Amino acid sequence: MINSIVAKITEVIGFDLSNERSDNLEKKISSVVSDLNLKGLSSLYSELSEPKISQKVIISIARHFTIGETYFFRDPYLMKALEKELIFLIDKKKNTDNRIRIWSAGSSSGEEIYSIMIILDRLLADPENWEIYLLGTDINTDAINKAKTGIYSSWSFRSDKNLPNSKYFNSCGNEKFELAANYRNRVRFHFLNFIDGVYPSAIDNIYEFDIIICRNVLMYFSDEVRVNVIKKLRECLSIDGFLCVSPTESIHPYFKNFSKVSHDNVTLYRKRSTTEVEFQNYIMNNVSSTNSKRKITRRSTQPIKPRNLDHLKSRISQTNKKPVTPAKDDLKDEALKNKIKSLYDRSKYGEVESVIEKAGEKENIDGKVWEYYIKACAIQRKNDKALKKLNEMIEKDRINPEYYYLLGNLFFEIRKTEEAFEAYQKASYLDEEHIQTLIAVGNIYFSRGLIAKAIKHLETAKYLLVDLPSVKIIDEVDNITAGELLNVTESILGLVLRKNGTFD
Repeated sequence: MINSIVAKITEVIGFDLSNERSDNLEKKISSVVSDLNLKGLSSLYSELSEPKISQKVIISIARHFTIGETYFFRDPYLMKALEKELIFLIDKKKNTDNRIRIWSAGSSSGEEIYSIMIILDRLLADPENWEIYLLGTDINTDAINKAKTGIYSSWSFRSDKNLPNSKYFNSCGNEKFELAANYRNRVRFHFLNFIDGVYPSAIDNIYEFDIIICRNVLMYFSDEVRVNVIKKLRECLSIDGFLCVSPTESIHPYFKNFSKVSHDNVTLYRKRSTTEVEFQNYIMNNVSSTNSKRKITRRSTQPIKPRNLDHLKSRISQTNKKPVTPAKDDLKDEALKNKIKSLYDRSKYGEVESVIEKAGEKENIDGKVWEYYIKACAIQRKNDKALKKLNEMIEKDRINPEYYYLLGNLFFEIRKTEEAFEAYQKASYLDEEHIQTLIAVGNIYFSRGLIAKAIKHLETAKYLLVDLPSVKIIDEVDNITAGELLNVTESILGLVLRKNGTFD
């Protein structure tokens, strides 16, 4: 009977209890039976088999199978990261729609979303001129009701003991503090079950969020449920919106349709647009190795025929006043590169940045190492620092197409599409067979509706990739192979051809 109840709990709530010890399972299920005053296990199974499960049953299961531990400003690293992103968001929106939407999905008793409300209040000089929508949802209605009251004990303030004495709270006696009504009313709470709940939902105002915080929730779900929940949460985000999960839930394959933005000890996942930024991110960071062969109708737009530019490079090299710094291939340089690669592959972008900066103070560093530095800075949104270093590298080596390609990517990240396009064109001029540049330019042409030009560039990239061994590394920093990049190119090309009505 225990196994049958476990299967039902997974079916109706999505909890994956496969890793629970059998004695713990029996204890927790018995606690649910006792909590609901049921006669036995068979009665609980019957309750779980009803077409519409009682809220009392769901609350009891949530209470006994999840940890509802939370308090104000619980994770200082997350709060600092969100504060930085909110500063950026406020600056971006202050002259446009003046609207900010944030959802705490799995809000428990509300301390997390109220912490965000306080951060926003401190950042906004004129909150009355902004349309702020803050939402907290949870499967436990007892927790929701507590959140709505806004009354908390001193234990909820253990990370900031001065907060209860601030303007946000009033003392209720007995070491209880109530969030002032004018602040409490800025947040909405309601019930949501991720399994059968409707989201996105215009009716429930669950859509187009700038930030969704869903920490320590996904870990309870089975893989199948987790994938579906992440997909639906992504649909609830606006373009460039962030999804925040806990470090233990940051399993790479689940977030392949996001790009990573790293802060100190925190990784946020940013939603990208399908036709523009996501393609670039897909190429740079999260390439799928899945084989997907497509039959493509050939058009009159033939691939660009590569030409030999050796004579041009020789002439440019002779007229370049500043000498090219030769790459160092000694053992010491190789050891540094291996150390940096190890840090980068483990998403230690801050350490990549600091280690390279320290090494750069003492010796000349190979350009490939600096590429790790530039990408690490860009991922951390330190774009000014990345641009400064990249421009220095270009000054030293004006005929390196890889540097112009990286420059295009940086401009693309900060939405300077014209500058990105110009940089990509310089990369193409120096190397017409630079595959990633061809794909990037094709992507820009597609976003502008210039389908024929998009097809020409993407077909050329495919033409070049087909002749390469599938395991050949195209991007050493992000470990992208020719086979993986071919799959991406075919995916984008297929979408372009479908848009143009030429896909069989």
